[in-house]
Amino acid sequence: MPVLANVPYVHEPRTRWLYIIGRVKPGVAMGALRDKVNVLLRQAFAAIPDLYKTTELAKVHVVLTPGGAGIQQLQEQYSSHLHLLMWIAGLVLLIACANIGSLLLVRVMSRRAELCIRTALGAVRGRIIQQLLTECVMLACLGGLAGLIVAYAGAEMLLKLAFPGAANVPIRVSPSLPILGFACALSLVTGILFGVGPAWIAAHTQPVEALRSGARTTAASASRLQRALVVLQAAVSLVLLVGAGLFSQSLNKLQSTDLKLDTRNRYIVHINPQTAGYSQTQVDALYGTIEQSFHALPGVKNVGICGYTPMEDNNRDDYVQIEGQPPSGKSASWVRGNSEYFDSVGTHVIMGRGIGVQDTSTAHTVAVANQTFVKEFFKPGSNPIGQHFGDDPAATGDFEIVGVVEDTVYTSVYLKNHSMYFIPMTQRPASWKRPLEQDESVYAGAIVIETQRPMDDMENKLYND
Repeated sequence: MPVLANVPYVHEPRTRWLYIIGRVKPGVAMGALRDKVNVLLRQAFAAIPDLYKTTELAKVHVVLTPGGAGIQQLQEQYSSHLHLLMWIAGLVLLIACANIGSLLLVRVMSRRAELCIRTALGAVRGRIIQQLLTECVMLACLGGLAGLIVAYAGAEMLLKLAFPGAANVPIRVSPSLPILGFACALSLVTGILFGVGPAWIAAHTQPVEALRSGARTTAASASRLQRALVVLQAAVSLVLLVGAGLFSQSLNKLQSTDLKLDTRNRYIVHINPQTAGYSQTQVDALYGTIEQSFHALPGVKNVGICGYTPMEDNNRDDYVQIEGQPPSGKSASWVRGNSEYFDSVGTHVIMGRGIGVQDTSTAHTVAVANQTFVKEFFKPGSNPIGQHFGDDPAATGDFEIVGVVEDTVYTSVYLKNHSMYFIPMTQRPASWKRPLEQDESVYAGAIVIETQRPMDDMENKLYND
């Protein structure tokens, strides 16, 4: 815990940096529990030297939210997608219910003579409706039970696909009483809702009309209801088919997108040297030790150390000013990486060179740009190698471009024409005003490991070694 004093984000008021998950006893008031947790948390932080000032400590607080719905930040990030899935599931359920309703109506009409004879013998219409509704509810409950079995089996299959060979899967799929109750209630409601129409029509059939050859009145009522159910099915199915077609088209485009990455035999390890207590002046030696330790593992080919990896939502960007050009008014994202970074993620150098072992903290500051960076900041046909740029019009000589790499996808596959440049892990231009002790960009966030062959036990090797 004392290393938290080295992390600036704990002092940012809007940053949620600590999540606590606990179980609350029944009957406990949330307001009183929140106040008690705030007191305990402030006492724990007060025992950490130089973490908070007295005025800052008084502002530290927790927000209690129901844990069953997950972390609030994840809810905000994925709420729209989950709502879409719920609407799709609801529409599919509506189609299935309409289909079952039509089948029940046909089944009831085939039993019309039987029901009319029972009515003629003195059976009460309410009793007939009750019997037919009971059959519908039993059918709906059996369908709901089968759906729960398929749902849990499918969830287990998805977890195995998402975490192949993992010893400790972070998610557990187990029956939940609220979910079971919701499924039972939904099955009951749908059974009653789509069974009451056929039951009502059958119960109100006149015995004399039903025993005649035509039975036009009953058939007409049933026909109107059946047509309505068919129209409902067709309308909702059309909506789902259009949505599925658009989704398939979008998925096909995403699958055909060349990310300029090679995922074969690659493994990512996320690290945080800052919270581990390493200062900015210690990370250079730390990265060398990491490279040596990982290369000592059998089968390891490349060890890439970087600020963040492709497809991670952790974008850094700065203003870009090319030396000898008018102000651009544009910015570009940038990533720190070591000499093996491009090989570890599978990004190819197409001009010049990549980051090399000679690009140390004491060497001349260099940068490697991607293709979009060259297109955006240089004229067509011009050679970017040897050009200089910086993040300020007064410091355009900060970085010298020594190479150009492919447009690897970062942040999101939807982000097109993404200008980027890459700089060595610990290099800092002399014009940067902030001292090294305040430069958080030198902290690596991930290690990308490329192995010579698939290694199913890589997690255990990394943990043990």
